Amino acid sequence: MGKINKLETVAIAIIIILYFLLIKGYFSSSIYLVIVLTVSFYFMPFKLISIFKNNKEDKIFLFISTFTISVILSLSYISYALKTISESFNLWVLFFEFLNLFLAYHFATKKNKIYYIHLLLCLMIPIVLLVN
Repeated sequence: MGKINKLETVAIAIIIILYFLLIKGYFSSSIYLVIVLTVSFYFMPFKLISIFKNNKEDKIFLFISTFTISVILSLSYISYALKTISESFNLWVLFFEFLNLFLAYHFATKKNKIYYIHLLLCLMIPIVLLVN
């Protein structure tokens, strides 16, 4: 697991802890928004550019992976900000949860360490769904 992957894993773990603190009211939602958007923007455009510059064999799965991570992080803040969420929003969250589980399985079988991030996000989705 490279240096950047460790940083990514730690960033996702910190976001999960901050989401707990946000739910309990110990943390400001504006600070959480800045942190989530920063990490989300890191995954979607910046990491995506580095994926397509390198010659990796799993470009499609890595693209879907970075997109899924970015969307799940964004959905965590949206669900907190809305307070009451609709059934269609819950269905989108569940869709990305199943996609996340599939990606975790795919990267685990390929022995790519990014599956740690997907496993951490598997912990976050039920919290997002159960809070509201």
